[in-house]
Amino acid sequence: MHRHLFVIDPISGLNLAIDTSLHLAHALIKRGCEVAVCQTNSFFWTSGSPSAGAQCQHLTKESSELRPVVANPIQRLFSDFDFVHMRKDPPFNQSYIAATWFLSQAGTNTRILNSPEALRSFNEKMAALEFPQWCTRSIVSSDPEQLFQFYVNVCGKHAVLKPLNLFGGRGVEQLRESKIDSAKQAIQTMLQNADGPVIMQPFLKQIEQGEVRCFAYAGKPIEWTLKLPKKGEFLANTRMGASLHQYQPNSEEIKRVCDFSALLATRGIYSVGFDIIGGLISEINITSPRLLTVPGKEAEAHARYADAIITTAL
Repeated sequence: MHRHLFVIDPISGLNLAIDTSLHLAHALIKRGCEVAVCQTNSFFWTSGSPSAGAQCQHLTKESSELRPVVANPIQRLFSDFDFVHMRKDPPFNQSYIAATWFLSQAGTNTRILNSPEALRSFNEKMAALEFPQWCTRSIVSSDPEQLFQFYVNVCGKHAVLKPLNLFGGRGVEQLRESKIDSAKQAIQTMLQNADGPVIMQPFLKQIEQGEVRCFAYAGKPIEWTLKLPKKGEFLANTRMGASLHQYQPNSEEIKRVCDFSALLATRGIYSVGFDIIGGLISEINITSPRLLTVPGKEAEAHARYADAIITTAL
C-alpha cells in the first residue's frame, strides 16, 4: 500500500479535535497505508543525494484521532514516499517558500500535494483575477488611490480588504460607506503592514446566509459545508466562531467546482478548498485546505478523501 508523509505544523500546537491533516492520516492508516509526519525545520538536502528529505516520525496503528502516537524521528528521503502532503499553514513567507524548494527535490516518483511549483506561483487570493467567470470581482494593488477608487466605483463603498499572505480570516478588514475617511486609513495601514500589494473585493451581503466551503480533490467534490458567521461577525471562519451546517449544492455550483478543480489538477493542485458566497468563488484555498464538515461526520468525510487519493493513484 502507499507510503504517505505529512508536512505539518508541530503537533503540540494543533487543535487535534478538528485538524484535518491528522483526520486524513488516520483514514489512510485504516486503509493499510504507511504514514509519517515531519516539520519544515527538519528538511535537508545533501549533495549527491537522489532526493531531499526530513526527520520523520511514523504514526503507529495505535494512534487515536485526538492524540496521535508517533515513533522516534528517523531520517528519510522524500523519494521514500509515494505521496508528500504539504499541510503546513501559512503565513506565506520566505520560510514557506524555502520549504517548497526542498519539496521540488523529491524525485519524479513522489507526488507532492499540492505541487510546490504551484504553491510558489499560484496565490490563492489572487486567483479570482485569473478566472473572472467563476469568481468575485477583485483588484490587487499597492496603490492606495487605485484601491480607494475601486472601493468607491466598483464596490459601492462597501468592501473587504485582505492581505495576500495570511489565512483563516486573519487581517481581513470590512470597509463601509459610513466610515469613508477610515476606509482610506485602513487601506494605508494594511499596505504598510503588508509591505506589498493587498486584495480588495466588494462586500457580498449574501454572507449573512453563510459561506459555502466545498472541498474537492482531483476534479471531484468530496464535501460541501455551510459556514454561518457568528452573530455580529462578517467572517465565516471557524476560528471566528462560525458554525458548520450541511449544505446541498445546486447543479451550477457543482459544475463550477468540478470544472475549476479539474483545471487546477492539471497544474498539480489536487486538494482545494473553495469558499463560495452567493454562487461566486471568493477564495481558493490550496496551502493546507481544510475539509470542513458538520460535527460528528469528520471520519466519514475523510474516509472519502482517503479513498479519492488511493483511487486516483491507481
